[in-house]
Formats: sequence, C-alpha cells, structure tokens
Amino acid sequence: LSNSTIANCTATSTGNAHGGAMNLESSNVTLNASMIAACAASGTASAVGGALKLSCEGQAGEMCGITLIKSTIQHCKATAGQAARGGGIALHKGYLMMRDRTWLHNNTATHNNGTVHGTTMAVEGVSSISYLLPAPPGTWVSGQKCEVYRESCPSSPAARR
Repeated sequence: LSNSTIANCTATSTGNAHGGAMNLESSNVTLNASMIAACAASGTASAVGGALKLSCEGQAGEMCGITLIKSTIQHCKATAGQAARGGGIALHKGYLMMRDRTWLHNNTATHNNGTVHGTTMAVEGVSSISYLLPAPPGTWVSGQKCEVYRESCPSSPAARR
C-alpha cells in the first residue's frame, strides 16, 4: 500500500480477535507513506495486534514479514478479557523492517484480568526487527544489538582532508 490511510476499523470476536486493520498469514506486506490509525482488535478471550497481526507459519527457511516505510501506526489497541498482545503490531515468526521515519506511537494493549505483552509491539517465535535510520525527530530507537554499516575512516592524515 502506498499513500494510504486505514482508520477506525475493528476486529471483534467472542473468542480471539486478530489484527484490527490487517490479519496476515505467511505474507509479505509493504506500507509506504501510509497510516494506520485508531484501529482495534477486541476479543473476549484474547486480542492480538491492534493494527497488524502477522503469523509466519510457512515452511522452514521461508521468511515473511512487514516493511514500513515513512509510515505511522498510532492510537491502535488490543483489548481483551484475558490476554492482549501488541497494541500496534503482533509478529509471530517473521520480520519487521521499519525505515525512513516510520513511527509507532500511542498504541495500547489492555486486559480485564489477564496478561499483556507489548503495548506497542509483541514479538514471538524466531523473529527479526530492524530500523533503518533516520528515525522520527525527537525519538530514540532502542534495542539490544546495534550494528553500524559504513566505510572506515581514512588511516592517513592526508586522506582525511
């Protein structure tokens, strides 16, 4: 999807609700300059992915995932009676690539009496999350591992000028 807005949508269930805007199975999806806003997954038992839920249950070695480019996911929620996961995104065995000022903010996961996993993002299974800078102004991209890919600095003083 490019230059699109998905807003005010809800996935409801008397059992388990999945993906307020999109419930994806073994898919590759790219959102470019798009917004998902005020979407919800609401289930009596569980809610997974207020905006997006992706589950990659394909054959071993196949990767599926979501790429977000210059996109925003905001004000989405996963609300459930027992268990809520990923107010913005729920990812199971896939990849999430965010780049060029993609922003996830003001997403929530809430429950009545159970467990909450990831108010903005919930990740399960063997998954990969990457953020290619620049990030939105005034934000911090945190994580456990930071790899920088760039050329090394010149070694001689003459080459540095």
